[in-house]
Amino acid sequence: MVYSNCDEVELFVNGRSLGKDKPGTKWDEMQCEWMVPYEEGTILAKGYVNGRVVSSTAYTTAGRPASIQLMNDSTIDISKDNIAIVTTSITDSSGVFYPYGENCIYYHIDGDAQILSLENGDPVDTTKNVNVNYRRAFMGLTRAFLKVGKEATNVGLTAAAIVGEKQGLTSNKVCIDVKSMTILGQWQAQPTQIYYTLDGSLPTVKSNLYKGAFPVEMGTIVRAIVVQNREVILEMQEEFDVNTGLCWDDATLHPQVNESEGGMRAIDADFSGATVQTKNGVKYLDFNGQEGHVVWYQENDGSAGSFTLKINYASKDQKSLRPMDLIINSKKVARLKFTSTDSWNAGWKQIVTSQKLEAGANYIELRSVGQSAPNILMLQVE
Repeated sequence: MVYSNCDEVELFVNGRSLGKDKPGTKWDEMQCEWMVPYEEGTILAKGYVNGRVVSSTAYTTAGRPASIQLMNDSTIDISKDNIAIVTTSITDSSGVFYPYGENCIYYHIDGDAQILSLENGDPVDTTKNVNVNYRRAFMGLTRAFLKVGKEATNVGLTAAAIVGEKQGLTSNKVCIDVKSMTILGQWQAQPTQIYYTLDGSLPTVKSNLYKGAFPVEMGTIVRAIVVQNREVILEMQEEFDVNTGLCWDDATLHPQVNESEGGMRAIDADFSGATVQTKNGVKYLDFNGQEGHVVWYQENDGSAGSFTLKINYASKDQKSLRPMDLIINSKKVARLKFTSTDSWNAGWKQIVTSQKLEAGANYIELRSVGQSAPNILMLQVE
């Protein structure tokens, strides 16, 4: 379907003309229609007025996601609102927009500016979009809103992403891309290096140096760091699994989730001191003798009040209860003790506690106390 105010429109698929059609003159009849069997390639529409081509629009089928592109959607006027708007798109290796992209885009600012908000247009995405440096793409796009200081002279933005098909439906290749943009003044990007791991551990400069696309197995969590002038400016992670991401089902877009689990997975929260492990298809945090913490972000759309928190864990420690402090919105509210479940990765049990949550944003943290923590699977809030 092509909407046009031209006299007539001709449609081409991979160079073959499918004929011309004339749009109506009323606002709700200005479309031209063809029945077009799907095939990869380029579809082109040409608009004619008085027999001459006056306009054309073309779309090309994208290959696998492989890169990101930045577009500055604003002109900064320091004397006025000094707001910069940058749109990030996921593309294939040729720069063709990939409309199903859903990888996280991470941002780093150099200069006197700050991120006001990161948006993606997804009406059901309730993840935090302020005071963070990343946002998941929705239909291939994210948008960053930046506030530039009134005294700023040179400001630059660096964006990066671990790019690939979340479910590996047509390709299991993963790329890691970094792009930079001058926001204000004469800022110039500096060279970067990327290091990554495939076992869920935080990379260092001794990890794999990224040199090009690599394959991953489903169930892999790729983590990466971007290094500039010997400093880490971005830490990233992306999970690739059959139960992640979005899928098409009778033209309805919906998230793929494991209905048997529910709750908020620990591997999706912010954490330190732990690595992501998988057993029988279940992913969990393994502290492996280390101290650490895990923090979930929870959005309470109702009023403040008492809620039931259920923490799924596993521990084979017969000698210690592996205590962890429960901290809500920076305030310690309880010390939890975890009895043995006779396994480190099966027979998951729950600790249940009632706690007050505020209206709006809440941060729920578990922090180890003097020794390693049990393995943590998820948090449920009821």
